[in-house]
Amino acid sequence: MSKDSIAISIQDLDILRLAENIEQFLIAGVSSLFIDVDQCLVPNNFAIGPQAVDALRSYGIKCPIHVYLKGNVPIKAISSFSQSGVNTVIVDADVAALSYELLSAVSQSGCKVGIAVSSTEPLCQCNKQLISVDCILVKESGCGDQGSVMSLKEVSERSLALSKMNRRAELMVSGKINTENIPLLSESKASLFILDMNHNGSDDYYSVISRVKQSIQEFN
Repeated sequence: MSKDSIAISIQDLDILRLAENIEQFLIAGVSSLFIDVDQCLVPNNFAIGPQAVDALRSYGIKCPIHVYLKGNVPIKAISSFSQSGVNTVIVDADVAALSYELLSAVSQSGCKVGIAVSSTEPLCQCNKQLISVDCILVKESGCGDQGSVMSLKEVSERSLALSKMNRRAELMVSGKINTENIPLLSESKASLFILDMNHNGSDDYYSVISRVKQSIQEFN
């Protein structure tokens, strides 16, 4: 994957114009899609779930789709998403540390196996899993001023440390990333930057994506 690859978080997009919006993002230079699923939401009972992914595939959207299943994930959720056409299933590190069966279920589904790690949480309990997965998502801690200099520097430092633990894993970074603060991730060693257009203050997809890609290229 290119070092300036960008994924768009799509759960807040208009479900009625989802495929149309995604096509515009892809034309603008986005390489993949990212879905953030809360643990309290049951698959097939929320807007951007397995059925929506299946519909996107049927529509002709072929780019990689990564899904992050937060919290205690039922095995059936992994099965539902893998059958719908996602490429990567990511689960929280603390959950993965307690359940080998969970990571095994992702692997057996044919999807890439991913672990999500907060920028500040201890890594010792999940070291074994971190060195064996296909991708690692480094996210903001969820407390304090997200998108701030301190918060994104923590993401960058954690990502850099993880790159040394697992040199083959694809590193993803997320947070309130925008065209102004993305240089704070210059040392992250990330290969995929996940953007939420809600934090970029513009409906001009081409302009935002172009500026973000230019910033990433400058620090790579």
